[in-house]
Amino acid sequence: MKILIIVLSYNDSGGIYSKFYQSQKETWDSENVDGVQTLYLFGDNKTNEIVDDKILVDVVENGTNICGYKTLKAFDLIKNFDFDFVFRTNSSSYVDKKKLINFITDKNKHNHYSGFLGEHNGIIFASGSGFFISKDLINLVLDNSDIWNHELIDDVAIADVLKKHKIFPTENPRLDVHSLNNLPNNHFHYRLKTGDRNIDIQNMYNIFNLQKI
Repeated sequence: MKILIIVLSYNDSGGIYSKFYQSQKETWDSENVDGVQTLYLFGDNKTNEIVDDKILVDVVENGTNICGYKTLKAFDLIKNFDFDFVFRTNSSSYVDKKKLINFITDKNKHNHYSGFLGEHNGIIFASGSGFFISKDLINLVLDNSDIWNHELIDDVAIADVLKKHKIFPTENPRLDVHSLNNLPNNHFHYRLKTGDRNIDIQNMYNIFNLQKI
């Protein structure tokens, strides 16, 4: 079993998103887990390439709904990698890589699309905060990129493409972290949402330290 984690990131030159990237590198992604690789997805590059732990794409980081363009270009760059699933997540997520691979190990490697579910205009989608998609469906999305609706937020847009092929997401657990009071340690995906980005970054380190106790 091999999982490729793609973190939707943004280089704001030392700003809050750069701090999220640093905190993820220093916490959950500092631990090596067999079968799991992490790549961070950034725009504002001149070409489309993978350098070290970064997917760099030529999408200008301004305007609305650019995440769809970034995601499609990332999928195209990694389509020939050796993996079974992508777990696409974002800057404000803490991922326990051991629990992540344990969760997905017994799942079907074909036609798999899952995450924390939402609904938008009749489209059931897996939240972009963290969703699994199997390699065959990445190829399906790429083959049908011409019907991707860039007017939709990217997590809804990918669900819209898959819906047209009668593929629908299944529900996965996710823990939204508003405080660290009585925080359970049995989740693979923690979404940091205190309302204060700096506190969320500090909680990235706090959760990492709690997991080691």
